[in-house]
Amino acid sequence: MLVQKSGLSKRTKILLIIFCALMLPAGYFVYSTYFAKPSDTGAALTGEQTVIEQPVVVQPLNEGLLNDAQVGTFTGKSVAGFAEQQSGIYLDETVPLAPEKITVTNPGTGGRLLVAWQLPVQKNFAKVKVYRSEAVGVIGDEVYAVEVRTSDIRMNFSDHSLVNQKIYYYHVVTENAKGAVSQNNEQYPGTPSDTFPPAAPLNVTVINVADSQVKISWIVPLDPDFSAVHIYKSNQRGVLGVLIDPDIQGEKGNGEYALDAVTPNTPYYYTVTSVDASGNESSTDVMAAPYRSNPFEPSL
Repeated sequence: MLVQKSGLSKRTKILLIIFCALMLPAGYFVYSTYFAKPSDTGAALTGEQTVIEQPVVVQPLNEGLLNDAQVGTFTGKSVAGFAEQQSGIYLDETVPLAPEKITVTNPGTGGRLLVAWQLPVQKNFAKVKVYRSEAVGVIGDEVYAVEVRTSDIRMNFSDHSLVNQKIYYYHVVTENAKGAVSQNNEQYPGTPSDTFPPAAPLNVTVINVADSQVKISWIVPLDPDFSAVHIYKSNQRGVLGVLIDPDIQGEKGNGEYALDAVTPNTPYYYTVTSVDASGNESSTDVMAAPYRSNPFEPSL
């Protein structure tokens, strides 16, 4: 008769080993959590309770958030997404917004300066005022005031009757309906000057009056700053020649003339120009032969 051996099978032993391997970590976790003595690190609060101070590790921003792939993608897209944002401003009704981009320009016509400025889009003011001074740090006199319309953006003021080569200082402010003035206090300098030449004399003619003399006549131009006439004389067509009379004080009107001594049977060529009070002279350009652009050849 056969006797069956008692004991565990090979398969059962393997399963038992696996079970023990899984239970050991679980048992250690239960022991360390509920039965192990707390560490002496930290100060005791009450009874057996203690607090453990754990060091706080702060990761540098440039190594953490900014290097994160997802965050980098988000920030990169957000810049483009908000590129068309519109600005806004809280309007204080008691303090008007100041004019912007103020400039003072010399147009070069003499005795005049052009003051220009740009109004803010948000208009919490009713008018614009311009002050002119002849000294730095002094507001001076009010020379211009205008009511502001809703459509006004770029505005300007032409200041006349100024002295050439003299420095003027301008102060531009806004004012609301209650009389409050914008808080800007900058002054902008400008110096008027005359850089434009006057118109040339009209109807210039040259005729013989004797064997050794010619008469030159013209009509004085109507320029308000006309001062004098210059006459140039040459022996060659297309050449300006020499200035024979630098300061003929002609009166406005017709029939102005001058006499010049000449050699009989010799051709002469004359150019007549006008000069203004600032010394600007009308064109002295003379075209060379064969063009007959110089009308100042005397009649023989």
